[in-house]
Amino acid sequence: MNNGVVTWRDNGRVEAFSTYSLNLICTHDIGNLKLEATFDESQISKLTVSKMLDRFNTILQQLASTPLELSVAEVNVLSSTELDQL
Repeated sequence: MNNGVVTWRDNGRVEAFSTYSLNLICTHDIGNLKLEATFDESQISKLTVSKMLDRFNTILQQLASTPLELSVAEVNVLSSTELDQL
């Protein structure tokens, strides 16, 4: 799944080297930030990881596109999908 800056995958590549149920890998290149999540589906559902990454994406996009004067209280945590469900 790719939501702009956030990508998740469950191909097992990172899990083979980690005992953690969830791994977040953040890489930065000029003008780009990429976050990948690998996870153990027997511990965390795809839906849970997807919602978590949607929220993280929402926060990152706000921080990247708003003035520096933005306070933490002004940052929306819920994704547009979650807001639509309310």
